[in-house]
Amino acid sequence: MANKKTTARKKNSRSTKTTRTSKKQMEQELYKKKIVQNEVIGVVILFFGIFMLYSLLSKDSGVFGNNLHNISMFLFGNVGTALIGAAFLILGFYVISRLKPFKELITLICVTVIIFNIMAAFNIGGELLKYGAFSNQLFVSVLNVVTKGGIIGIWLGGIYTTLLSEIGGYIFIATSIIVCLILIFKDNIALYKEDRKALRLKEKEVKMELREERLNEKLIKREEEIRKQALEGKSKPGFFPAFRSKLPKNPYDAKSITTDKDKEEVLDKWEKEYKESKNPFKKKAEKREEPIIKTYYRGDQGSFIDFEEEEKKTGKKENIVTEEKPNKEEIKNRVRKEQGLDDIIKETEESQDKTNREIERTKNFISPKNINDEGFMDNEPIEHVEKIDLSDIDRANKEQAEQLNNIKAAMEGKSNNLNTSLVEGKEKVPYVFPKASLLKRADRRNNKGERDRVLENTKVLEETLANFKIGARVTEVSIGPTVTRYELELEPGIKVSRVVGLQDNLAMALAANGIRMEAPIPGKSAIGIEVPNKEVSVVGFREIVEDKKFKDSKSKLSIALGKNVTGDMVVMDIAKLPHLLIAGATGSGKSVCINAIINSILYHASPEEVRLILIDPKMVELNVYEGIPHLLVPVETDPNHAAGALKWAEKQMKIRYDLFAQNRVRDIKGYNKKMDETNGEKMAQWVIIIDELADLMMTCASQVESAICRLAQLARAAGIHLVLATQRPSVDVITGLIKANIPSRISFAVSSQIDSRTILDMAGAEKLLGRGDMLYAPVGSNAPMRAQCAYISDEEVEEVVKFIKKTQVPNYDEDAIKGIDTVAVEENMPGSEKDVNREDFIDDKFNDALNIAFELGEISTSMLQRRLRIGYARAGRIVDELEQKGIVSAPEGSKPRKVLKKREDFFSNSVVESDEVYPEGTLDIEEEIY
Repeated sequence: MANKKTTARKKNSRSTKTTRTSKKQMEQELYKKKIVQNEVIGVVILFFGIFMLYSLLSKDSGVFGNNLHNISMFLFGNVGTALIGAAFLILGFYVISRLKPFKELITLICVTVIIFNIMAAFNIGGELLKYGAFSNQLFVSVLNVVTKGGIIGIWLGGIYTTLLSEIGGYIFIATSIIVCLILIFKDNIALYKEDRKALRLKEKEVKMELREERLNEKLIKREEEIRKQALEGKSKPGFFPAFRSKLPKNPYDAKSITTDKDKEEVLDKWEKEYKESKNPFKKKAEKREEPIIKTYYRGDQGSFIDFEEEEKKTGKKENIVTEEKPNKEEIKNRVRKEQGLDDIIKETEESQDKTNREIERTKNFISPKNINDEGFMDNEPIEHVEKIDLSDIDRANKEQAEQLNNIKAAMEGKSNNLNTSLVEGKEKVPYVFPKASLLKRADRRNNKGERDRVLENTKVLEETLANFKIGARVTEVSIGPTVTRYELELEPGIKVSRVVGLQDNLAMALAANGIRMEAPIPGKSAIGIEVPNKEVSVVGFREIVEDKKFKDSKSKLSIALGKNVTGDMVVMDIAKLPHLLIAGATGSGKSVCINAIINSILYHASPEEVRLILIDPKMVELNVYEGIPHLLVPVETDPNHAAGALKWAEKQMKIRYDLFAQNRVRDIKGYNKKMDETNGEKMAQWVIIIDELADLMMTCASQVESAICRLAQLARAAGIHLVLATQRPSVDVITGLIKANIPSRISFAVSSQIDSRTILDMAGAEKLLGRGDMLYAPVGSNAPMRAQCAYISDEEVEEVVKFIKKTQVPNYDEDAIKGIDTVAVEENMPGSEKDVNREDFIDDKFNDALNIAFELGEISTSMLQRRLRIGYARAGRIVDELEQKGIVSAPEGSKPRKVLKKREDFFSNSVVESDEVYPEGTLDIEEEIY
């Protein structure tokens, strides 16, 4: 019995299989027939759409076309005919592409409503409505005149106008069209999203299956290879058991796998174990993480590269360890075969650039404290909003305008009473700070491909160190204006000196023009490798002046210095340094740095707060600042006279200390605070800037060195600060005493390592790139900081000085000028008045001046200044001496003095024969000076 039952069951199962296959075959045949029918229907619909549009545009389209044209124009007009033809075209393409008939009745109704409403919109309030809905005149007019909506559009337009008025009709038409569009597209969008979601889930499943199959194949191949090696005796003893212990187990044996996410995690772990099992005797290769990349392009309307956004757009992401994953096309093909989803799969691109912009709007009036010089609001939040009294503003503007007009009139010499008092300094005018708009914005360099270059250099650094058996990893990259710093983290047990010794090897591997190492970086357990950029970016002075860090600095001696490697603004305070030594070869950016220091003071401090003493032995760098109100005395160009200025400043320092003692205060801050309470006169801070220290040291080294050392030791509390610059940082210029008393240093590119050690007490400055690339070592720093100096051009300097001179007049201190001359006499310096008053004194430039007088036949003080490159006082003394000897005439106003004697008469004169007046060898008329 049992056998009979089993045979019966088998027969039934076979019969069911045959019935299933026959049903499938029948369904497939029916499906093919429907496809053919749908294609035919779609082509017919396309024909009607195309022919309707053709009959609309053509004058003669045959009997059928002309009749179709007349009927369609009567019923629908030209607009309705065009819309219906377009609808037929879309419907035909839809039926052909979807391979099934269009059965959505709601969509057809909605499209019809939209077309009829558009036809009615052209006929609301039309002239043909006056004939009546069914009058003969209306029908005749429609037949003879081309309308935009036909008779149907005219009827609908009349109904809408009668029931709702013209405006109400338009509102109803717009509302109905929007409702129809929602009904048409809402279901389609929802279905499309569901189909895409189902497709993604299926792709994920197929992807996991493919990964599982490939891993199984690799494991089988690997196991067979090791078995062969073991049988042939090639493998070492114990190798095969070690491999077996390293082989991953079947992940699906685990009972904890409940979801697809758990399955994917197990597959990832299994794949990782397989990679480790390929060589169980080697150290596990860790996946290299990409370093954090920082750029210096911030703020300032320039366009900077956001590497994350660039990665999302381009899809490029460089990984050293890549996993072998199934191809996307293979997954899609497999999904198509399994579920037949050819009509669903469409490539969609999801935009990944999502930016959230918050716009802060303020109501009420806003205080000018939150508005910058150019009239724009600062970025900082407004905590307290002050209401402004407009009458006070108008009154203040009028007063300021009157003051500025008085100053201009005084400078032009047009005013008599008030203007003379302004020029003499009896009435003070408020200082008007220069605007940032006087400065230019720096150009940005092209940063295309910056990320790829950084990642390539990171890979080269790690591989080069690995070749020398040094394990290291780049953790962070900082892209600066001049260099890019790679922060290198070493493995435990590796000496820093080993990496430092490979400096030349790393430079060769990177194909760089020399690199600099900072080992270690202060405050970090990493080594900094600074690689020069292929294109150096200029840091504009305006960018730093407009920065919040510079604007909010409380010190009046804040200097906009530049930017460091990480892109942060470097703003130094001279009051905290308290003195600064600058060195650098010609063209390295030393003079630009001095200009940045001076202009920072002009932008941040008034003449009542900071006064300047500029010493320029080169006579070409600082003359542009002549006449600004911050100058205490005119720009000193004579080295001999400049030494007297330093000695005079030393005496003023002692006077200030006496005042501090009388008022029982410790420094200039305490003194000025006490003067505020008692309404006394405040002290201004002084900054003495020497552009070329070497010229002073060559002329009068002992006096200059003693004055500098004395000021450097004691002048900080008195508010006097030194800024010394030289292009020759040798030990005879920067002596040990000067170095010991000036702890803050800035070094630009120098010629040798010896010069670098002289200025910084360490090597490194000889590897700088020039053009503003510098090492800044403030007082108390363990290591110098690399930065790019802010660039301000000569044209910008002239614009700033010109702006200040328009609103201010020179404010020289006559007591200071007389005091400097007095000190020069007391110290008996070369070229001082004490030397001049000696009977046997002869200026060493007297013979040159005499030759100029005989050649040109006239002479003046300004001519001697230009020709002999000497100061005004010295040139005037030489002219006076020529007048005393009867060689030139007396002064005649602004005209040059005439030469009274000829060369031959001068030789025959008894004056030149006196050895007491002109010692032997001091006068050589025949010597040419040109």
